Amino acid sequence: MRQPHRHCLAVVLSLCLAAASPSTPRATSPAQATELDGTWVGQYSEAEGQRRDFKPGEVRMVFQGNQARATGIVSPDEATLGVEVNPRTTPRQLDYWISPDGSKTLCVYEVAGDTLRIGVPRSGGRPTAISSAKGSRTVVLVLKRQ
Repeated sequence: MRQPHRHCLAVVLSLCLAAASPSTPRATSPAQATELDGTWVGQYSEAEGQRRDFKPGEVRMVFQGNQARATGIVSPDEATLGVEVNPRTTPRQLDYWISPDGSKTLCVYEVAGDTLRIGVPRSGGRPTAISSAKGSRTVVLVLKRQ
């Protein structure tokens, strides 16, 4: 049986960048604090209804205003991402990009206590829900606030 998590998470999420709708990211104020600000450590991902636990230190995101330092998200090494957060939508929206002229990856997220769940599209546009059920075309990342 093929395991959808066998492939490096970085490869899956890098493909998401290519599949995201192209647009020029809008600059947001660096001082703009969001509910995501701080350090988040990856716990596991889910895709096609299957769970893959992360190794300690494999996935980490540090949000600060309109930027994030991410390890294991777009590459195994740390990368600096531009970030836009819209907490007023349902589900909440989180967009990220690697370069200012690059396309955005259109995600959704939810925060419950010290748990952050991010729905990342495997293809197509922004997910409408944070679900990793078969056929959902969404990878769900689960992180804990450090």
